[in-house]
Amino acid sequence: MKNEVIDEKKENKKEKFYMLSDRIVKKLFTIGSKASEDFLYLIISKTIKVPIEDLKRDFKMMHPQIALNNKNINSEADLVFENDKIYISLEINYSDYKSLSKKNFSYVCCLYLRDLVSKSDYKNLKEVYSINIDGFDYFGQNKFIYESEMIEKDLLISRNLGVHYIDINLEYLKKLGYNNITDELEKSLYIFVCNNKNILYELYEEGSFMREFLKEAEKLSNDLDELLYYDKKKLDQEMVYNNGKEDGANEKSLEIARKMLSRGDSLDDIVDITGLTKEEVENLKR
Repeated sequence: MKNEVIDEKKENKKEKFYMLSDRIVKKLFTIGSKASEDFLYLIISKTIKVPIEDLKRDFKMMHPQIALNNKNINSEADLVFENDKIYISLEINYSDYKSLSKKNFSYVCCLYLRDLVSKSDYKNLKEVYSINIDGFDYFGQNKFIYESEMIEKDLLISRNLGVHYIDINLEYLKKLGYNNITDELEKSLYIFVCNNKNILYELYEEGSFMREFLKEAEKLSNDLDELLYYDKKKLDQEMVYNNGKEDGANEKSLEIARKMLSRGDSLDDIVDITGLTKEEVENLKR
């Protein structure tokens, strides 16, 4: 049943969460504008419950290649931040797949180990937060935010390892609708749920950082063809010519994947852009 839902989401990707691409979101959050910084601070502040003023004072962005051991492959996270007390890995997950949790856990492990290299004891290790912006309901309980950590199964007592998982469920916002949104975080994240720019302009007040962020997102989405490495108009024509047959579209996806592999793009980016499965891309790579 779960796999059937995932496949349906992949087919409806552009209709459901057009802006929820790790490539697009990473670009938006790293362009260095005040609007993008304010939005980023809001997400982190609301999810880990740290005042925005504290974040602005001493948080900094890390290089996404977070593994200290160069033999550790696939250790490039989406967005990573730190101060002297906290590491944060922020991941953009459009759809669920079998190895997603293990991949995100590997990022947490890399960050945890980074601190052990520079400290001789375990008393003052940094807290590690994995914040996941999900285009699906991870636990299927219709909650906006899920918070997880390692606990004893029956007693539900935390092991206090300083590792925290936060899953933000965008499916919840999709079902809620913008007329029912009152929370500031819900309101801001609705930009990744709604494809109607008129609704978004109505939702975000003139002069607000979200209105400015919306303008930046709109400009980037207009340049999306440049990110896709192929002629979108030509592809659309070919899809019409094939009268909806999957073979033509799939061959085009394979062609794009080959080009992206030759450029050294990450597996996740290729899956995200082409709609192919990880197994199909890995077969191409081999």
